[in-house]
Amino acid sequence: MMAISRRGYQPMATLTLWFSLHVVLLSRNSTWGLALNQNARTPSTFSVPTEQSVEWDVYVDQSRSAVARGSTATLDAFVGLSPQSVEIHPSVIASSSRAKSPTVRCRARIDPDNCLEIVNVDSVDKVYRILTRHMNVQGVSPSACECIKWKHKGNGHLEKEETDLALEAYDNALAINYREQEGTILMMRASAYLQRAAKHKSELKKLVLEHTKSVPDTSKLYMLYQEAGAHPVLAPAIFQRIESYTRMQEKTFRGIKYRHGLYQYSVLHAVQDALRATQLVPQSERSWLIAADSLNELWKLPESIQYYKRAADLDPGLDAKIQPEIERLQNRQQLLDNARNYGWSEDMLRLALDVGKVD
Repeated sequence: MMAISRRGYQPMATLTLWFSLHVVLLSRNSTWGLALNQNARTPSTFSVPTEQSVEWDVYVDQSRSAVARGSTATLDAFVGLSPQSVEIHPSVIASSSRAKSPTVRCRARIDPDNCLEIVNVDSVDKVYRILTRHMNVQGVSPSACECIKWKHKGNGHLEKEETDLALEAYDNALAINYREQEGTILMMRASAYLQRAAKHKSELKKLVLEHTKSVPDTSKLYMLYQEAGAHPVLAPAIFQRIESYTRMQEKTFRGIKYRHGLYQYSVLHAVQDALRATQLVPQSERSWLIAADSLNELWKLPESIQYYKRAADLDPGLDAKIQPEIERLQNRQQLLDNARNYGWSEDMLRLALDVGKVD
């Protein structure tokens, strides 16, 4: 059992929570050793509560070593779960404890003595317990907790390229219908669909390569026809062999078209999710970048260029990276227009462009 008193703290008294958190209670005169992240363009805080409404400040370690141990997910959980009464600060924390996972410091504004240092905050459930049990914050949504847990599971699977598991996790997160996370989850699900599309494209290229190797060259076919003409008695066997080649090629080509259909299906889903994400989180440059990448895969090149430009408008630092991509897309559009002018069917044109390496 454990009891936490909000008064009469002993300096640096350590408590061990049931879920493996270590809480260090700091006295008024204790040194916090906390600095704002110098890499941020402005002192970063999340949510925009009024000064009068804020009851707690929460500082989440975002030092390089902390990020390597997963503190970005911890920060995301606090941002996603905290109501307006809690203000979140990404920070650099010099902790005296030898924590092997993210460190968090919480301070009540109305009672400066009410300070907590918490280490091993490595799950959404732990963040939820800190907010509800130890900070006694009201208005923390259990639905948000469940939604963010599924989102983090999906992110973990996506990082490991476990695409099907990632998509399943994002589907479960969206099924909870927690609106505040919908845009972010759709962005991630679009990324997962693009990852699946890339896998289908890789398999598609392998099939096409195998297909081209199995196609008899024209000189061999010419020799067979000459042999059939010179020796009519052999003609039935020769033509039967050519017919066998044809049936085999038809079967292989059906497999290629099927794989290409799977690729396009994944890209279409990515586009659908990404475009919806730009509506839900229009100030996120990442949503516009994912939408641009998806439209690029779908060969909607003018639209893709516009979405890249919008991302650069939101974050001018992206301009140096995006400008060469826009020039490449303009060259691809010229190639596409030329191919259409030669009379290629739309299906064959898309297959050729998706399989070929076009810069």
